[in-house]
Amino acid sequence: MTVKNIIYLGLLFGIIATIISHLSKGFQKQGIEIFDRDKAFKEKGKKPLIYIIGLILNYSIVIWQVIALQFSSAAVFTSVFGLGLIVLLVYSHYILHEKITRKELEGSILIIFGTTFIGIIQLFEPINAEVFNYFRFYLMLIILFFILTIALMSSIKTNTGIALIFGIAAGCLGALDNILKRMSLREGLTGFLQWQNILIFIFSAILVIIAIILTQIGFFKGDSTSKQISAYNSFYIIMPIIIELIIFENASISIFKICAIILIILGVFFLSSIGTKKIVTPSNDQIKSAVQSYVNDMSIKIRRLTFFNTLKFIKKNLNLEGVDSTLDEEIWIWALKLSRPLCVNQTIKTIYFK
Repeated sequence: MTVKNIIYLGLLFGIIATIISHLSKGFQKQGIEIFDRDKAFKEKGKKPLIYIIGLILNYSIVIWQVIALQFSSAAVFTSVFGLGLIVLLVYSHYILHEKITRKELEGSILIIFGTTFIGIIQLFEPINAEVFNYFRFYLMLIILFFILTIALMSSIKTNTGIALIFGIAAGCLGALDNILKRMSLREGLTGFLQWQNILIFIFSAILVIIAIILTQIGFFKGDSTSKQISAYNSFYIIMPIIIELIIFENASISIFKICAIILIILGVFFLSSIGTKKIVTPSNDQIKSAVQSYVNDMSIKIRRLTFFNTLKFIKKNLNLEGVDSTLDEEIWIWALKLSRPLCVNQTIKTIYFK
């Protein structure tokens, strides 16, 4: 079998993996939204089936990953992951009913083109030499983990850029997982059974778990699934190329890959600029009026009102979609106060009407 045929297999399994991966994230996001809407549950705290299916699909990606990394490098396997974003954009718009802004669409298109271009380049410029420089690799790990930790802590503390930062962090860890698995599998099954390679494989599995946790936090606290996954894809694809340049002896990069990476970076820039336009903060009276009208209307139509649904409606009504959670507490406090004459019971995040 020629090298090019091996590269084809790496790309093929990469395409299968990216479709499954993006569908799984759409399922998980939908499950989380259902979980937040208490009225969709007959049993409190029960996770919807679609969320469980999403998790199972997400974990199944390792099967395609392990198969692909026996035929090609991590950079080849991840190079086509931008294609799955098309599936997620369609799912987010038509199933999750997320508003896809023009900048978000433009950024996603740039990422799709950039990552597809890298996939095509891999057919003609496969990385053949895999002589690892472990000192560079460990130094790179320390620096990367330090940067990611600072970025994640800053994002949580300021409650800004959560979808973007958590997507980038998860993408970096996912990229490292591919590199580590390739390191442990490069000598085949016989080499894999050596204790050093088994430890590398276990460490890569730990990184996967952390990446999944970061993804879930991003889904819970972030404002856009497609933005988060676009950021994830960008670094999931770029980082193996950069890491392989650092840790492989005599590795090089062509001008074509540089151009493709620039397209991806531009796509991330478009995504990161979403929501930075000036927002006119509504006055206290405007918030009160909007909440009062909503509570009065809902008290006639439904038996219970949730925190999630209230914020979603009021933010949309006051043109605050995509804004951070600064006003969330104030909106819900007004909902609790104004609903007292109309309700029979209140909990921390639910109002029960008569």
